[in-house]
Amino acid sequence: MDYRQPGVVTPELGRRLGLSASQLLPLDDEPSESTFTESVWSRTYVVVDLETTGLSGTDAITEIGAVKVSDNKVIDTFSTLVDPEREIPPRITALTGITNAMVEGAPKLAEVIPAFLDFADFESSVLVAHNASFDCGFLSRACDQIGCAWKKPEIIDTLALARTILPRPLVRDHRLGTLAKFFAVTNPDAHRALADAYVTAEVLSGLVNRLDQAGAEDYDDLNVAAQTVPYRHRKKASLAKDLPTSPGVYRFISEDGLALYVGSATNLRSRVRSYFSAADKRRRIHAMLDQVEGVEVEATSSTLDARILELRTIRNDRPLFSAASRHQDDTAWLLRRGNALTTAHTIAPEEARGALGPYRRVTHARMAREAILLATGKDFDPLREPSNLDAVVENTDLVDQCLQGRGHIISAHLVNLMAELSEQSQYELAARIRDYFAYYLHGIERQRDTALVAGARKIVWAHHLPKGGWRMHAASRGHLLKTIVTPPRTSPAWAVGELMALDPLPDTGMHLAHATWEEVRILSRDLSDAGARLIEWDSDEPFAWAVDSDLAELERWADLPSPRRIRR
Repeated sequence: MDYRQPGVVTPELGRRLGLSASQLLPLDDEPSESTFTESVWSRTYVVVDLETTGLSGTDAITEIGAVKVSDNKVIDTFSTLVDPEREIPPRITALTGITNAMVEGAPKLAEVIPAFLDFADFESSVLVAHNASFDCGFLSRACDQIGCAWKKPEIIDTLALARTILPRPLVRDHRLGTLAKFFAVTNPDAHRALADAYVTAEVLSGLVNRLDQAGAEDYDDLNVAAQTVPYRHRKKASLAKDLPTSPGVYRFISEDGLALYVGSATNLRSRVRSYFSAADKRRRIHAMLDQVEGVEVEATSSTLDARILELRTIRNDRPLFSAASRHQDDTAWLLRRGNALTTAHTIAPEEARGALGPYRRVTHARMAREAILLATGKDFDPLREPSNLDAVVENTDLVDQCLQGRGHIISAHLVNLMAELSEQSQYELAARIRDYFAYYLHGIERQRDTALVAGARKIVWAHHLPKGGWRMHAASRGHLLKTIVTPPRTSPAWAVGELMALDPLPDTGMHLAHATWEEVRILSRDLSDAGARLIEWDSDEPFAWAVDSDLAELERWADLPSPRRIRR
């Protein structure tokens, strides 16, 4: 499939790709080398087309056709009629040629969809369609209908590509038939799924070749051309041109030198470039990009370091548009002090084992307190909201067990209470108990996530890298001290010695004095990874990441490992 149409690249196409006038190649000039087409065709594409009983979301699929393309060649096909389990309107039959008699006895969705997903293997391929939202919408609804998970794949929409690459008046419109004529593709069986999928694959190839001649450099440019990104943002893509491809942290800077947004990346150049080439739907990101005049980056030796540095930079700079992690110090704990079940913004290290949290908001800690109070004998009052006053408790041993995550006490009482309320059709009250339950669980999870790492005087650990070498870290009291990445085929002994020689941070008498809970959580998850190799553990607590059966039982009952999933 080789389509090289004579003519000149349009200025609009050049702007979309962030190319200057001098970079625009006449379309009849052969590039000496094409890393772009090599980058594009190194991937596998599943070009799909559906025929349906109509255009509405309530209509049904009558035929699925798909071609699998690799190295710009069709390597496999998929085609089947589908029983829509309803009548096909005469006007649709007139358009597609598919009759009710043809689909009678055809396989139903429950058989076809799993077979198609197995053929497509979207974990390793890109979905291509003409007006992809139409086809993907039907596929997604079909998956829902049969109880099959639709994991949205990476998508290339040839309609969006054509609107960018072939603007009017180069073509009359951007219908598949019009594009087929432009690229001299014949389709004697139009409006049948497999035939249209073949044509769409040919059109994709033609569009890729025009992009190649326009000076596109790699696969990302194919996505750029398909996105409706405002020109005022696309023209700033040059800010990413000379950035490193290593992990690190980036800062978008305003004309006044203020930090607008801070983020971390595995590949700095690719991540920064994506802001100017992908159509982000978030309004605050659009507003931020309007003000961006520069980018500052700091490369790191690992992605873990990048994530930690991102947190610290956001904490120090408080950039205007970085909504996440701006309030790392605004935390609350739930613990017992004397006979009072109270909330606190800071706790001592010795209190960490018996304190739930940290929570982002004190109201969340109060909701967890309600769960404990109900489980330890307090009557449920549907008219009472969680109090901001300390609760006086009598059975301190029972309360301490709840605070230490002995979940059977909570589950036995609250699950019964939720069941009773549900039987009485008091669903809103049952949902309130469920919320209390979920925030209690959330506190236990964070407690276990952070207590070990934040309480350790010194930790040294390592991960073996897939291509050889080691990623090695040292941390003290939840604070990452240093990272060393050793090259392949060399002894890591020098790095181990250097990390073990580091001095631990001083004990200030306050839990999380040297790090925020977000930093501690990142470290604890890296440490608990199956590939982590522990080198040094200097702590009063044993190194263990056991999750007891009580917590697993709680999660099963609540079905809410995090309140972020609570939706009323």
